[in-house]
Amino acid sequence: DLIAFTGRTDIDPVTQAAVAHAQFETIHPYADGNGRLGRLLVLWLLARRAAVAVPPPVSVLVARDPGGYLAGLYWFRTGELARWVSWFAGVVEASAGAAIEWAGELEALLADWRGRAGDLRSDAAARAVLELLPAHPVLSAGLVVERVGVSDTAARVALEALVARGVLEPYAAAASGPGRPRRWWVAGELVDLVGGWAG
Repeated sequence: DLIAFTGRTDIDPVTQAAVAHAQFETIHPYADGNGRLGRLLVLWLLARRAAVAVPPPVSVLVARDPGGYLAGLYWFRTGELARWVSWFAGVVEASAGAAIEWAGELEALLADWRGRAGDLRSDAAARAVLELLPAHPVLSAGLVVERVGVSDTAARVALEALVARGVLEPYAAAASGPGRPRRWWVAGELVDLVGGWAG
């Protein structure tokens, strides 16, 4: 069965992820969410079996070739397992390469930002905020207070220092409830980088 199959260790991880995903999508056990769970199954298997901290974003490349994906599922369902696994392996390989390329672009962007912040003191809160941006491209002063350990005033000064250097852009939004921030800061270049890659 599928659960036992996902626990096996005698199959290469890519083949295992391909077969488990296709079988899950064939079973289609839920009225909604099967695609999301199927993609999560792929990531979980690749992370667990291939021992990678962050598995390649396979679903991004699958979304770029929906016809190939649907054909692959058809191949699986009609017994052409090797054809499906070959297509899937190509997507995994391409997504791993794309992730490496994207990581390089991200590192170059971070280096550029660090250069723009070069005139700041080495202990400036703005430098710590720079390091938060890959995980938090949209920030509030409250998040900076929590993650950097500075006062609200120091957080806002740090955020505005990065605005002055073209790293962040201020974004005012209507509060969606009591206690929700009304002001945000966005790393637009990073958002564009992610959007361009995922799009």
